[in-house]
Amino acid sequence: MIEQEIEKIFGKFQYEDNPNGSIRILGNWTKKYITKSLINNQLIWHHKFITKQIHTIKEELKQVNLLSEFDLSNGGGCFVPRHKCWDLKRGLSCHSWGIAIDIDPKKHPYGSDKKPHPVLIEIFKKNGFIHGGDWRSKDQMHFQFNHFV
Repeated sequence: MIEQEIEKIFGKFQYEDNPNGSIRILGNWTKKYITKSLINNQLIWHHKFITKQIHTIKEELKQVNLLSEFDLSNGGGCFVPRHKCWDLKRGLSCHSWGIAIDIDPKKHPYGSDKKPHPVLIEIFKKNGFIHGGDWRSKDQMHFQFNHFV
């Protein structure tokens, strides 16, 4: 999805850039749209419109005994308001809207071929996410909400 499509679905916000590539969202957008869920004893802050998908993924991973693979430690997470790759010259990351999730970045670093468990990838895709491991520039940790199923 391009930024204009994301804004139509998930809301438009004003922001200020920080020198490190992060952004500060202005106004009440965060209060209105960002919520939290508990997954694998970890809090995940995300857009409220994908709550159903997050919980379905959690339950499906639990059923196949792979919930431990949903690991947000080591710098993983979802709602991280910032530019892509923390680069002020690039557009906003989908993490800014809380619709992208990074799973265990130390285990699946950017540019690596170390993929998460194939069943975890399948479950995310089945629930409307695309996997950054399918991109030309591999981002194995990254799952990005792309459509409602």
